[in-house]
Amino acid sequence: MYSELWQLTRTKEEANRLLGEAEALEAGLFRTNPEAWEEVMKTKVRLKVAQVLNQRLPQDAEGRQKVLRELKKELVELPVARLTLAVEPTEKMVQEISDKLRKEVAAGIIVDIERDALIVGGALVTYGGKFGDFSLATRMEKVWAKQAETLLRMAYGGN
Repeated sequence: MYSELWQLTRTKEEANRLLGEAEALEAGLFRTNPEAWEEVMKTKVRLKVAQVLNQRLPQDAEGRQKVLRELKKELVELPVARLTLAVEPTEKMVQEISDKLRKEVAAGIIVDIERDALIVGGALVTYGGKFGDFSLATRMEKVWAKQAETLLRMAYGGN
């Protein structure tokens, strides 16, 4: 079941949303209204998530509660890679980034995406205590630092 939910959970934002859905479902388990579970499922849970849960969750309240608690625990413990991009990523970009990280870093990894136009292009990546600067801004700064003296001499007629 979790593998189907992890396919729907690629980003920190999506993980937080799934966590909220699990919390709402758990809160609806023991209400006196017999239709409370179905009402929560229809009004507070995304369709794809509801479909997976309806197929996979036990039918009894205690079994559902156990699975929902395990799901919430695993969601909180998912490894997170922080990624800063210059642009707002498209759905395709998010999927490609998620696929690559899950293939090369960790199977259950999610990405926390931030946007910062100052990096111009590329990305800043933080994961597991390591930081990588693959931004265009840093590359441009390095080129400028190497060429600044020559460019200034050329601009001001020096040798």
